[in-house]
Amino acid sequence: MLDINKLFASFDILNGATKITPLSGGQINDAYHVKTTDGDYFLKYNPNVAPDFFAFERDGLERIKATDTIKVPDVYGMTDDALLLEWIDSGHHPQASHLLGEQLAALHSIQQSHYGLDRDGYIGELHQPNTLTTNWLDYYKNYRLMPQRHLGIKQQRLTGLRLKRLDDCLMRLDQYIDPSPGASLLHGDLWHGNYLSTKTGTPVLIDPAICVGDKDFELAYTELFGGFDQGFYDAYYSILPQSDNYPDVLPLYQLFYLLVHLNIFGESYGPHVDRILKHYSRM
Repeated sequence: MLDINKLFASFDILNGATKITPLSGGQINDAYHVKTTDGDYFLKYNPNVAPDFFAFERDGLERIKATDTIKVPDVYGMTDDALLLEWIDSGHHPQASHLLGEQLAALHSIQQSHYGLDRDGYIGELHQPNTLTTNWLDYYKNYRLMPQRHLGIKQQRLTGLRLKRLDDCLMRLDQYIDPSPGASLLHGDLWHGNYLSTKTGTPVLIDPAICVGDKDFELAYTELFGGFDQGFYDAYYSILPQSDNYPDVLPLYQLFYLLVHLNIFGESYGPHVDRILKHYSRM
């Protein structure tokens, strides 16, 4: 339960709060719309997360903002268990999807010097180990897929033939994934629920889980659960044309996110994992 007194002590900006409204839809954190005499704010609260959980989100928002390519909410304050953000007065606008495609391509066009990240982070509620490397294939295999493999074995969600097929795929990733594609700053958790539009049509990205990697890793996730229309992809590819090997790597990049969902939410994601593993393994 939200401790109002603690909240006011942590964020001076909220001392003029006139109304705090709980919001639905968050899978990990409690969320609140806070009205004050000076304006509106969005508060995320979770007393059960690690001390650096919200610091990682703040870091991601600030790094994306620094590129001056796509809007993210401003950060007004943070504690170990809460993050205070700009309130986005969201709505539907017909041009927002097209602009999102253009602006995401602009973000991905800024080339970085290394893959990975200089700090550990989170994907959903799961710890995400990171490192800086000049080899994208090694990073994707050892810092993305392997941690999910270890967790899946621990939780007994990767066993038997599924595990054997995954291990076979891990051995053969170099047949499909380029060790040195372009190195782009990625939002890292870009499903349709992490994209908003202002009522005037400005796209806004929320809840990042940043890393630096192949832009196709980001695009593959946008296709996994839908929600992005053709205008988004047309605008994106008008700036950054689709990679020749994208159809081959798309399922392998989606595999990471499906393993995350399998490890968090359970066997309902198992059949989709199995279809990818069966296609790429020799078993």
